[in-house]
Amino acid sequence: MAWRAVTKIVVQLTVIGCAGSYPVPSSPASCYLITTHDATIVADLGNGALGPLQAAVDITEIDAIVISHLHADHCIDLTALYVRLRYSPVPPTKRILVYGPAGLSERLRLAYSSQGDNDLTDIFEFRRLSPNTAFRIGSVHVSCAEVAHPGESYALRFDSDGRSLTYSGDTGECEALVRLAQRSHIALFEAALLEPLPGQPPLPADLHMSGVGAGRMARRSQSDRLILTHFVGWNAHDGQHSREVAEARSEFLGDIDVARQGAVWTI
Repeated sequence: MAWRAVTKIVVQLTVIGCAGSYPVPSSPASCYLITTHDATIVADLGNGALGPLQAAVDITEIDAIVISHLHADHCIDLTALYVRLRYSPVPPTKRILVYGPAGLSERLRLAYSSQGDNDLTDIFEFRRLSPNTAFRIGSVHVSCAEVAHPGESYALRFDSDGRSLTYSGDTGECEALVRLAQRSHIALFEAALLEPLPGQPPLPADLHMSGVGAGRMARRSQSDRLILTHFVGWNAHDGQHSREVAEARSEFLGDIDVARQGAVWTI
């Protein structure tokens, strides 16, 4: 898919990567770009995402990066971004704000260097997320809620000029996501699992959602539009994730879209 230029308008969502758990030929792992007239925010930066992120935006213009949790498919390309900025012939003029769960800096320090002697803070200014964290980047108000996924994991909400986007991160169905996403214009919800067929074991709790779960969370939060994402490669038997969409439609009557690398929505 050819990249479309990111034009800063009211609120724009660009999918940089939407693969779940590991990159696939058609997409890197989780990464989403949220832009307004005065803010450039990256939500997650998973395996392989830095390359296409550089095609979508001037990375020196990034105001903040928000990491939902510490699994590699959501955060590990921060180490690659560090190299890109730290050793550029034109050094950055400011540190990038990086919000994430407790332990993010330590996670990256150990991943970056076998000696563990670089905490990356000459390029990144780390700030901790917590269940009550809320902050503003330009005109964008960012809030979060801890959700049902191994480790400290957050769903993220972005509000600007009366428009709203809620990104589930990785989570099973939970009340915290319903509350955070209330009346979102876009619910960007993961659908990593498929509902079990007859004779198959039930889905694990507090791990990931199926299309049914994502649809139910979107319906209960009264969201306007559902965008399914975080697709695991082995579930794409038809190349279109039509089974996840059909599952979601069984619960949610609003518009349903499928995230694809390079796709852009105006919120």
